[in-house]
Amino acid sequence: MPVWVTPSFAPDSDRKALDLRVQWCTVDPITDPDDGPELTAKELTRVVLEVPSTWGTVQGLTLEDVEQTLVGRGPGGKTRIEWKKATIKKAARGYCELSAEFSRKIDESATVTGEVEIAFSQAISGTTDVQVHSPGGGRRRDGVRSKIQTKMCVRFELSLAGMRHQEFRTIPDAAEDAKDTETRRFPNTRPDQHLVVGLVQQLADQRYLVKSVVEHPTRPGRGVGLHYRVWDITGRRYKGVYPIDFRLTVAGDEAEAGASSSSTTSIRLIVRGVHASPTMAEEILKAYEEIWARIEAAVEASQAGADGNLPRREGEPFAAIGKHAARLKATLLSVSSLLREAEREGRISTELAERLRDEIEFGSSGGA
Repeated sequence: MPVWVTPSFAPDSDRKALDLRVQWCTVDPITDPDDGPELTAKELTRVVLEVPSTWGTVQGLTLEDVEQTLVGRGPGGKTRIEWKKATIKKAARGYCELSAEFSRKIDESATVTGEVEIAFSQAISGTTDVQVHSPGGGRRRDGVRSKIQTKMCVRFELSLAGMRHQEFRTIPDAAEDAKDTETRRFPNTRPDQHLVVGLVQQLADQRYLVKSVVEHPTRPGRGVGLHYRVWDITGRRYKGVYPIDFRLTVAGDEAEAGASSSSTTSIRLIVRGVHASPTMAEEILKAYEEIWARIEAAVEASQAGADGNLPRREGEPFAAIGKHAARLKATLLSVSSLLREAEREGRISTELAERLRDEIEFGSSGGA
């Protein structure tokens, strides 16, 4: 049967919505002369889904491009959902996605049943024409022609066990991470191009992909001799095949010579990634903490000028020793991250990993 039904949890639904993907394929990308006739989907007559009543009431259904939807009781007290005549692409290869949202969480160990009825414009046998005859046996001469089509009804039973549940997590999240929603301020730090280059260098050296750096137009600051500058830095880091995206906003007042106040910088970090398990969710939080550590290393390096003066003067690059210290600190942070990963995967003993991390933390804090 050239029809497949694939269930999946809808992203960002707190496991309360089920997506159903109906696919059909009557011809391969490279056809063989001995293959059967190509069938073109004509109409997705109906799709029926029967789910456990313990999932609660139906809160929402796919309604767009569907002629009619019905919700009722099915066999065994199950909830029965039916979509009639969903709009589909009339082709030999295609799909239709339907979704149902429930008031309670979906049981991952459950089994769902249902039916798919689909009509194709041709006959499986390859017949292209049928002559119509009258009741007496004579051939009809009034132009009546038969309509050839194939109707297929597929009854399915699908287990949800082992199905992936992907969700997005954004850090900070105002609802869950209220303590992390504050923007961090760095006094006596210039929000200039040297700081931004230092941040980008820190991230690039540690396998973060920086996608864009955008400076917004400068405007007067909140005082005499102050210029308000804003930069946006976006990028991502891959954990296997899963990307973790980040966005940095660097903003603040840069003071010129003789200004009424000193320079100050505020930095805001947002990290977002998709996760399908608690371990992957931890990786997003870990990336958030690691990026902050590298930001602080870059800011610390930016505070001293090339001549060693504090604070760094307008237009002055970093001190060479500050760049070197920032890079060394970033390397130590990466080594510490690798140790945590090795410990989690059982490739190094917990005791040894803790001892090495203590040494790294002592070195990165400036101990001798």
